[in-house]
Amino acid sequence: MRSLVMIFLIILTQLLGLAALADDIRDGIEALGRKDFKRALQLIRPRAESGDAFAQWLLGDMYKNGEGLPQDMKMAIKWWTQAAAKGLPDAQLSLGDCYAAGQGVPENWSEAVKWWRKAADQNIARAQTGLGLALYSGHGVQEDKAEAAKWFQKAADAGQIQSQAMLSRMYSFGEGGLKQSFVEGYKWVLIAGDEGNQLTALVMTKSMLEAALRTTERREAVRLAEQWKFEKGKTKNPPPPPVRDEDVPTTYFINAPQLSAKCSSTIAADLAWCDAYIAGVVDTLGGRRTLDDDAKDLRLCFQEKQLSNRSAREVVNKALDLTLEDKNSPIAKTPAVGSVIAGVLVYFCK
Repeated sequence: MRSLVMIFLIILTQLLGLAALADDIRDGIEALGRKDFKRALQLIRPRAESGDAFAQWLLGDMYKNGEGLPQDMKMAIKWWTQAAAKGLPDAQLSLGDCYAAGQGVPENWSEAVKWWRKAADQNIARAQTGLGLALYSGHGVQEDKAEAAKWFQKAADAGQIQSQAMLSRMYSFGEGGLKQSFVEGYKWVLIAGDEGNQLTALVMTKSMLEAALRTTERREAVRLAEQWKFEKGKTKNPPPPPVRDEDVPTTYFINAPQLSAKCSSTIAADLAWCDAYIAGVVDTLGGRRTLDDDAKDLRLCFQEKQLSNRSAREVVNKALDLTLEDKNSPIAKTPAVGSVIAGVLVYFCK
């Protein structure tokens, strides 16, 4: 019985020691938050010297930032290396960043990849982004865009803006085995949001996609972005249903006489409706209809020319006049999309 009591006391002592250790580190972190670096150092250094990995990482961070002691990157590397060897992912990320930047150590991308991979395997999103960039560009490791896409996906889902930007690019160009999809590319642009506008590469991808997307594709990208945000708990509003062809407003298929009445009206609301209709048809470029060849010609034309609302309305009216010369012509009773495209082609794209 006495031996059992002794074992219990030993275990209890160990547990109390661990609790005290946790309290010291917690108090040290609170002291750092108050910028009481002297007190933080008194609490953290002994724990680091006794081998606690988290304390070692904190002490390395204090050396890096010069908090409570002289700034010294070599000492920061020393403590981070000890913590990283014990498997602490935060220290592994810090080491990877330093080797990539040549900060406190000679630049060594192979070492950076080694430590990023260890941290990435423990779901550290920034390390996943770093590893993805290395694999994408072939820095310190053989280029492998497919594996890069895998890590970008994980980090992007965790909210890493740079990985979201890279996924947008890779979907837009069909890189790394990803099926090319402007919709998926633009979805990640929307998810990155305003923070993504600080990344030049994402801004360029965004501009390209906005020039290429059809109206229905843009709507679907918005829906997918909202669905992602809803699933991640970033918004309480559920996404709208998927965009289907039949979701396009039926007014999109008005016939030629109806469109002519709108576009030749003197009522501002009718003219605005006409302009919106023309813009919608030109934007979709025949993607949903059997006008693909004309749409391609129109796209080529628009690479060099710009079209104002007023001039577009004028040329469409001329095309509609030609369409309506024969009141019994079948085309006069069909959707006016063809008239819009024909008008632009005839009067602007000769």
